[in-house]
Amino acid sequence: MLRLSILPIIILVAGGCSNSRNTNPPAKGEKKLVVDAAYCEKYQVREAHFSANIPEILIDEGPVEGEANPAYAYYSLVKPQEGASDSVQAEFISIGPFWNNSGGIAEESLIKSTLGQMTGYLEQAGYTFKEQQISKATFNGKEYWQLRAKGSVDNIETRMKGDYIILAVILPPEGSSPNGLFIMMGANQDSPIRSFEDFAEKGTISGIWKTIQFN
Repeated sequence: MLRLSILPIIILVAGGCSNSRNTNPPAKGEKKLVVDAAYCEKYQVREAHFSANIPEILIDEGPVEGEANPAYAYYSLVKPQEGASDSVQAEFISIGPFWNNSGGIAEESLIKSTLGQMTGYLEQAGYTFKEQQISKATFNGKEYWQLRAKGSVDNIETRMKGDYIILAVILPPEGSSPNGLFIMMGANQDSPIRSFEDFAEKGTISGIWKTIQFN
């Protein structure tokens, strides 16, 4: 599987907009992910307070109890390949911490540099990128710092193969959460996600994005 360790440690925080989202309880076929101080202590990850509804069809890839984990959660939608015995990740979403050691607002250049590190981590996992852009842009009706990238990969060890579209979004902390979130989503040609905006509404992982709520 794609190890959670490819998610870089983020040590800055950006100013941003409010992150109000759907607060409905889980629907049939969904389960609730609740991340609080106890969860973060159990999985040895930097503290944050948030929740999300998780479609049960997704595979839970971590974190691992008893280990220091770089992310709160990783979910994938795996589909079989035609004419092959191996299945691949058609969609995935990683939810990791986003914080600032200095207590201030990060400079734009530092934010861009940190987001740019993500393509390096993915290249280590076998990706070749043909397009990548870092900017503060509108997604799902609000402005976020984002990495938008398109590339290809053929790595059976991580169960990734094909042409992928990848979106990484930074969510500054809200409510009682001491830290924000770094969310990375990806989809290949076997997903109905065809554009960056599709991550908000299409495919299976959009169900997580739409229900992430700081507590």
